[in-house]
Amino acid sequence: DTPARPSTPAPVAQVAAEAARRLAGGSMRTQPEVEASLHFTLGNVLTNAGVPDSARVQFERAYAGWRAVHGPVHPEVGRAAGMIAQTLVLKGDLAGAAARYDEAIRILSRTLPANDPSLLDAELRSAYVLYGQSRHAEAFARLAVVERRARTDASKRMREILGRALRMHGDLLTFAGRAAEGEPLLREAIATNRAVAGERSPDAIMGLQGLVYNLAMQDRRERLPEAARLGREMVALSREVFRDDPRNAANAYVRLGDVLARMDSLDAAEPLLRRAVELRVAVHGAAHPDVAYAQVELAKVSERRGRFAAAESLLVAARDGRRASLGARHPAVASSLRSLGQLALARADSAAAIPLFVQAAEIWREARLHGYALTDAMSGAQAARRTGRVALADSIVRVSLAADTGAVSPLPRARLLALEGILAEARERPADAERAWLRAHAVYDEAVRADPGIATERGQLADRLAKLYARLGRETDAASWRARGAP
Repeated sequence: DTPARPSTPAPVAQVAAEAARRLAGGSMRTQPEVEASLHFTLGNVLTNAGVPDSARVQFERAYAGWRAVHGPVHPEVGRAAGMIAQTLVLKGDLAGAAARYDEAIRILSRTLPANDPSLLDAELRSAYVLYGQSRHAEAFARLAVVERRARTDASKRMREILGRALRMHGDLLTFAGRAAEGEPLLREAIATNRAVAGERSPDAIMGLQGLVYNLAMQDRRERLPEAARLGREMVALSREVFRDDPRNAANAYVRLGDVLARMDSLDAAEPLLRRAVELRVAVHGAAHPDVAYAQVELAKVSERRGRFAAAESLLVAARDGRRASLGARHPAVASSLRSLGQLALARADSAAAIPLFVQAAEIWREARLHGYALTDAMSGAQAARRTGRVALADSIVRVSLAADTGAVSPLPRARLLALEGILAEARERPADAERAWLRAHAVYDEAVRADPGIATERGQLADRLAKLYARLGRETDAASWRARGAP
């Protein structure tokens, strides 16, 4: 759920499409640089109108035109490559976007100063893509470089870029489960944006949205009252500043609704989330990613109230909207399938959950988001095990372990290997169980180095190995693993 730009009325998109058709007819062929600039402008209009495929056609024509006029290494060529990347992000093609951002940065860094806004903007946007590809360390390193460069220049434009970089850095740390690290960056982003343009500036309000979400995600109930207070301030500012742009008002409702739901104030959360859905449908129509996000949040409240049918209806609408707007194999569709699988489990319908988790894992895998694929494969296998379909569970595990080798975090793989051993034990295959658990323990060693908090899981696995060896009469091995077990 990303900060919104002011929406473009549909008639503007229609006018832009008509202008693009006329331009394609060759009316400006004798002025290639002007023609390229017009294609670029039309691409921006179509991007803001929510038609990235048409926008990409215009940016590709601008790119080709400027290359023909200036050669392959020129700032305009770099800017066009960056905008092509942005349209690919909107379509969920992160690999394609990363390649075009790399090209844009390579060109702009050769033709512009290191702190030029166009270069810094491309680097900022590319960091978001790197994060989406689970290349977290690279994303955070790139953001740190942008922040360092922006701090060398006290101009208003550089302060604006610094505020954006700090906000993105804080948001991504929050998404990565490192909310406590992200909080000071978000607070600095808000202070920076307010110093540049006042507390009613859109950037400052978006920073407030990020901070509210950050405090909620710290999973500490004592932080929720401050999150609610800031959320109400955010909603009031959004209503005042974005009164003609309901997209941003809806963002504020979603954030505050989420916080109130976490505080168990479901009566207060539900109307905010319902209003967010209504506003987003009014702006975008039913089939749009932002609508789907709000529907998922509202579904969570319905599920907690035991209204499973209402929750399912919302989640199905979100899935269908994402399919229609992003394509059937987009990662956001996988997220919807996961939510539907979790709802099926909440309804004690493990059989219905299995295909939902398996389909989600397949989509994550295609997008090379292997950590998510491993996680959903495990959920599907556990659901199959609960229904007594141990062979199916074993098949799901084996497929994922063979295919999902590119996960950045070792923890999902360690857990899936541990489950493989449990399934082998259930099928009375002690040698296979031993092999899987020894592999799992080695991967857990790596995971614990990154996060000591999961040492207990590793200890529980050691206990399983100790019990297995005891049953096999291998007392020396059993004693050795018992010593490594959970306290």
